[in-house]
Amino acid sequence: MTTRVIGVISGKGGAGKTIVSINLAAALQKYYGKKVLLIDTNPTTSHIGLYLGMYSTPNTLNDVLRKNMPLKNAIYEHTSGIHVIPTSLKMDDLKNVSFDSLQKKLKQLEGEYDYIILDSAPGFGKEALITLKTADEILMVTNPLAHTVTDAIRANEMAKKFNLNTLGIAVNMVRKQGYELKKNEIESIVGVPVHAMIPFDNVVMESVNKKQPVVHMNSSANNEFRRLAAIINGEKIEIKTGFWSRLFGRS
Repeated sequence: MTTRVIGVISGKGGAGKTIVSINLAAALQKYYGKKVLLIDTNPTTSHIGLYLGMYSTPNTLNDVLRKNMPLKNAIYEHTSGIHVIPTSLKMDDLKNVSFDSLQKKLKQLEGEYDYIILDSAPGFGKEALITLKTADEILMVTNPLAHTVTDAIRANEMAKKFNLNTLGIAVNMVRKQGYELKKNEIESIVGVPVHAMIPFDNVVMESVNKKQPVVHMNSSANNEFRRLAAIINGEKIEIKTGFWSRLFGRS
């Protein structure tokens, strides 16, 4: 089994990148039975542990890299079924940590997971480079607004610079307002296919409060997360929504 390492990136904070990372991992596990490891690669503003209720894990990614311990020592199984390596919430734990060795460390897990998903730091600074240097493929997250889509152009340029395969774009927090860019407009601007138009739904914030992926709850966002997982996994599936069903697959 070949393990696919996918970095989830966004040019701007607040696009909902962590929500997309968590629910992509959960959808791959729930709908397709894939074994998925989610790693927080945002060292200074780590959110995976907060969103999933993992506040006080004995070992974190910081410990693995600082103490040269095996990655397996920092893997935890969330109640949703996904496996998680959190990053420490303590600023002091950033001392003497080099994230440059992460890619080499991941070779310890080759073949044990179908997918390893890296939740990147936002932007294109030093911390975002951790993901860009470690991933094999990139999924971009943006919102349907002109200024965030412009950042997606830069994200695509960075992916090319690091010779990474760009899987596509997940457009998050879609409200279907007149001022928002449409799917075909975003694809035309960025030059990358849009694989999901995830609607804004207050249930998403409720899922954060409950420390569960939203795909395990009743949300209007679920079908788009399932669509995204299907395309990445190379599936063609029929997703029923009310009286209608639509055939989704790799474009």
